[in-house]
Amino acid sequence: MIFVTVGTSKFSFNRLIKKIDELVGKGKIKEEVIIQIGHSTYIPKYTKWFRFDSYENMKELTKKCRILITHGGVGSILTGLMFKKTIIAVPRMKKFKEHIDDHQVELIKELSKDGKIIPIFDLNDIENAINKKIKFKYKTKKNFLIKEIKEYIHKINK
Repeated sequence: MIFVTVGTSKFSFNRLIKKIDELVGKGKIKEEVIIQIGHSTYIPKYTKWFRFDSYENMKELTKKCRILITHGGVGSILTGLMFKKTIIAVPRMKKFKEHIDDHQVELIKELSKDGKIIPIFDLNDIENAINKKIKFKYKTKKNFLIKEIKEYIHKINK
């Protein structure tokens, strides 16, 4: 199962939801897909979806999925890493009015340097990322990522 989450931001993330829904509709993704659509206005036609759920249920879906496709939210990424999932991260972007700035782009670039996540900056690349069925081997210690994120946040707040 593929679980897609866009978080709880007040902004829509129609671009990602529509792309995944289209891939399922065209038969490019054959396994079950569940999408958490948040405040997005696009309603998927070919996948199961819901707007919001409890943290526990979101954690359970992340635990069960084969691939986690997520926005660039720290909480979603950390949950995926905690369960050692293949994480495809698509940042919300200011130019598409998906967020007020591009901090998700910066975070995803940093985390992808060590191969912790698969970054997608152009949605035309997402089908290949899904079909590669990449599985990461985690080399990090339990608290290493938390330390790395804190350092990143400190760096951008200077």
